[in-house]
Amino acid sequence: MFENEEEMYAKYLHNDFAITKPLKDYIELQKFTGENDIDIIKRWFIENHQESLGLSLIPELAQKQMDRVAVKLSYAQLWTPTIFNTVLFSRCNSGLDKDTKTKLTIIANCAALSINLKKHYSNLYEWAKENIPNMEVPKAYFMPTLNYLASYGIYFKNREHLGKNQDTISPTWWGEEHDD
Repeated sequence: MFENEEEMYAKYLHNDFAITKPLKDYIELQKFTGENDIDIIKRWFIENHQESLGLSLIPELAQKQMDRVAVKLSYAQLWTPTIFNTVLFSRCNSGLDKDTKTKLTIIANCAALSINLKKHYSNLYEWAKENIPNMEVPKAYFMPTLNYLASYGIYFKNREHLGKNQDTISPTWWGEEHDD
């Protein structure tokens, strides 16, 4: 059938046989061809007529990628950057105690990151439910937080002064008007 071993090996490499060649053979060839890993893998699928097998990997690979993104999102949702409103609270809301400022900052960060307050911060949710209805809206506050709290049925006591579209209303950032 073959005149020599070289002819057989050449036909083997060019897929003249209907057998599946092991990937290790392609890896050995990679040393000589200089192809990158992904090209070798693609070549294996094509030359072994395994395209349908390769295509069946796409949903699994897509799921793995979505899982990685979900882990990153979960990390971002649980991360609460405390710098977000700290400076504004310190400067503008001197009437609030440190604990209240911290809690309001965390709530604002949860709103900014779309974190489920009930699920991830149940104690803070209970605190907000109990205390925020007795508080005025802080002078410097991340206004979309008001809608976020409203989605939990929590409102500051002076919410009627803010109008219906609360996230477009901006309070005076520095408390009293001045020329900063």
